[in-house]
Amino acid sequence: MLCVSAAVLLKFGKQCLQAASDLQEVANVVDVTFGKTASIVNQWAKEQAADFGLSETAAKRYIGTFGTMAKQFGLTSEQAAKMGIELTKLTSDVSSFYNLDNAAAYTKIKSVFTGETESLKELGVVMTEAQLSQYAMSKGITKTLKDMTENEKVLLRYNFVMEQLSHTQGDFARTSDGWANSLRRFS
Repeated sequence: MLCVSAAVLLKFGKQCLQAASDLQEVANVVDVTFGKTASIVNQWAKEQAADFGLSETAAKRYIGTFGTMAKQFGLTSEQAAKMGIELTKLTSDVSSFYNLDNAAAYTKIKSVFTGETESLKELGVVMTEAQLSQYAMSKGITKTLKDMTENEKVLLRYNFVMEQLSHTQGDFARTSDGWANSLRRFS
């Protein structure tokens, strides 16, 4: 009986150390990616991530990756932080709305940066060149897709996806007392 208890305590201790290590690693990503703007990300992850069913570590991991990708397309640290936070919120809401785990929703949302369309189709978002061109025209953008910089294309896809998935935004909050979201929060 004592050996079993010791093994359980040892396993729990290892899990705690791993969680602390994970948080430290993502904190480093946030600090390096966002520099002086990291405080915005850290504050949001600490104070609001739970409102979206995310741990501080998961929120920072998602925002850090989204932010790193955004910066690779020329966005400032502040723009990248804001975009990362909004995409992280969307990840949670898409996860809740479509009853996906957060990792699957996160992978689909990354398509904003990659331009991949198949994973978004599973969410009802058809992001073809024709759709994007039509969307750009509806927003008063006269530049063709082929004449846009990669930065402009990312911003166009970001706005397109945010608009196409607007029906999911706020879903975690609306349904947070439901069984599926209670489990997300617990895990």
